Amino acid sequence: MSAHPQCSHDNSHAPTGCKPVVIRPPLVSVVIPTRNRAPMVANAIRSAMAQTVSPIEIIVVDDCSADDTAAVVGLLNDRRVRYVRRSSCGGGSAARNTGIGIANGEFIAFLDDDDEWLPEKLARQLAAISGNIAVLCNVRLKSNGAVLRRHRRAFIRPAHLRRGFVFGGGMSTFLVRADAMKRNLLDEKLTSYQDWDLLLRLTMRYPVGYLDEPLVQFNDGDHGRISNRAAVDSSPGVIEERLRPVLKHREFLGSFWFRYHSAKLLLAHLRRRHDRLAHLCYTLRQCGLPATFLAWYHRLEFELRRAAARRQ
Repeated sequence: MSAHPQCSHDNSHAPTGCKPVVIRPPLVSVVIPTRNRAPMVANAIRSAMAQTVSPIEIIVVDDCSADDTAAVVGLLNDRRVRYVRRSSCGGGSAARNTGIGIANGEFIAFLDDDDEWLPEKLARQLAAISGNIAVLCNVRLKSNGAVLRRHRRAFIRPAHLRRGFVFGGGMSTFLVRADAMKRNLLDEKLTSYQDWDLLLRLTMRYPVGYLDEPLVQFNDGDHGRISNRAAVDSSPGVIEERLRPVLKHREFLGSFWFRYHSAKLLLAHLRRRHDRLAHLCYTLRQCGLPATFLAWYHRLEFELRRAAARRQ
């Protein structure tokens, strides 16, 4: 039998000679990439500062902004906020990787500069992280609070991603163990599907959890996005760039799902194009009718659901 009774978590009643039990909260680093969105990034940072589980640091990586981002971040006057400016513009993935490289936390959570977190976001994900390398969550529209997707799953498997299921709303939904994230950096060569690529690589090696709770406010406004160029440019170089994520995982996807994901990417901005018919014919030639039809159907279904949500 031990010489000392078991220590109590209530230190006021701890027996003499028993060391107090200190329960340390998890150490979370938040990484926010930004470029020319000074007003928006301030709101994103404030939502990270207001978490019920306080992050140890909020790393704002400025990807060579030409606006007053540095001044706006400085005005927040919070010791947890670390402002880092990259020497060259590398895009969102490069900015996130910069943040990952200097993060000190046990966990890394990502937040896009145009999104915001609900106060319980980190707390709810940390409660679900046990046994998982990462946990994602659902999103709601910032404009009216509507939820676009419901996925009644506790885990995300590679097969789900192969079949085209979409979880959450981009990188703002990710909470990942830092050691795993530092070994699995974002692919800076990809201009789209970066979150899908990362999630696929993680689920192939580790268990990844999912919370069907809308803990992120996704900005569905008409502000400028990285995807705007893809919406209007059909040049061969841009098309090849857009398809790079699925080409990277072609063997895993298999013939049909490779063509499905290719069609999904090619049709993503069809309604905004002036050459819709020509682009649709190109997609049919490249991907075939079955895969193109399924990708178009899923895209139409999502657009209708988003339109209905915005009318709520």
